[in-house]
Amino acid sequence: MEKLKELIQQYHRWQGLKDYVEKIEYFKTFDFPSAIGNAKALIESICNTILDEQNTYEYKTNDSVNKLVTETIKTLNINLTNGVATFGSGLITASQNLGELRNRIDTSSHGQSLLTSKDNQIEELTAYFLISSVELIACFLI
Repeated sequence: MEKLKELIQQYHRWQGLKDYVEKIEYFKTFDFPSAIGNAKALIESICNTILDEQNTYEYKTNDSVNKLVTETIKTLNINLTNGVATFGSGLITASQNLGELRNRIDTSSHGQSLLTSKDNQIEELTAYFLISSVELIACFLI
């Protein structure tokens, strides 16, 4: 998450994201579901901060990460009507999938029943891809 760390260092207003980055890096090798939970929270924090600063959308605590990214892209006035549209749509879809993945593999998501089986076995290459994708989304939004 070196690119994201550089951006955080460059823009002081994002210093609070360091905690998420540290948790993601700490958990990614031995508790990947917790890393994904923190990755989702990282994206939500970026979106909520931008939406608060711009005061264009009053988000709700139960808004999905997909909704937050969609509203943030609108707030930032990112033109998704040209060649960027496919990328922007992919970004929104990736955010939605991140939330769904977190719900599926993280036993702490939404206080799951102890009887609920979680499939939290993620291969190392897949974990690297997912964390790198979250970093890309975070950097794009910042």
